[in-house]
Amino acid sequence: MLTALLVTGDVIARNVFRDSPFHSFEFGSLLFAMAVALGLPYALLSGANVRIDFLHRHVPPAVRRWLDFLALLSVAWLGGLLGWFSTRLVLINASRNVRSGSDLNLPLAWPQSVWAAGFVILGITALILAWRHATLLVQGRTEEADRIAGVQDEAAEAISDAASIGRSA
Repeated sequence: MLTALLVTGDVIARNVFRDSPFHSFEFGSLLFAMAVALGLPYALLSGANVRIDFLHRHVPPAVRRWLDFLALLSVAWLGGLLGWFSTRLVLINASRNVRSGSDLNLPLAWPQSVWAAGFVILGITALILAWRHATLLVQGRTEEADRIAGVQDEAAEAISDAASIGRSA
């Protein structure tokens, strides 16, 4: 919403005053990067992340559960890697006082620190989920492990949602 307001302000200002004081492109780009980085851990926790289920559906449940565990570990590794390098970038840019190349002259370490925090949180979240998933598998609590991994029967969920809509109507 903030980006839409900034773009609207820029368009009006450009047409009326021949100037663009809101820096909507720069703010929009920064807000988008921060929203994506902070949205990744949420997507992982809520099961909204993209999954490729072709192989997942054609393997035995025990194999599927260990593939889920490896998937969580790979997300933890990726989040850790992105977190490490983005944090290094923030520290380098802060020490050198690197600023944006626009009239805004914003210190880049500020928005980049939010971006880096999102990646670090993703890595930690995935690592905790992988640990919990493995613990549940070792304990034989496979249904709980499936929930941790974000596995859900979409057909059963759709039927349940349809039934609840029918009851409320």
